[in-house]
Amino acid sequence: MKSITKQKPIEELKQQLEKFDRVYIAGCGTCATMTKTGGREEVLKMKEHLQELGKLVTGWTVVPTACDEMTEATVRENNGLLRMPDAS
Repeated sequence: MKSITKQKPIEELKQQLEKFDRVYIAGCGTCATMTKTGGREEVLKMKEHLQELGKLVTGWTVVPTACDEMTEATVRENNGLLRMPDAS
């Protein structure tokens, strides 16, 4: 495990995303999954929270190991969706 992560409180995210309507969510399949701060389950919960705030979630992904490098295949797979949001 390379790092320990901490999930931001929804109120903090709400403030940071205030001026954005469209959001893309990326999680990590390694540390964030193991610490339950940003794996698949948490990304899907975040999607629900953001939708409740009126945000359009244009897509989401869980990168196998985000801190090593976001592989070309992952970027290519999500390229169209990554270009759509105001924030990701």
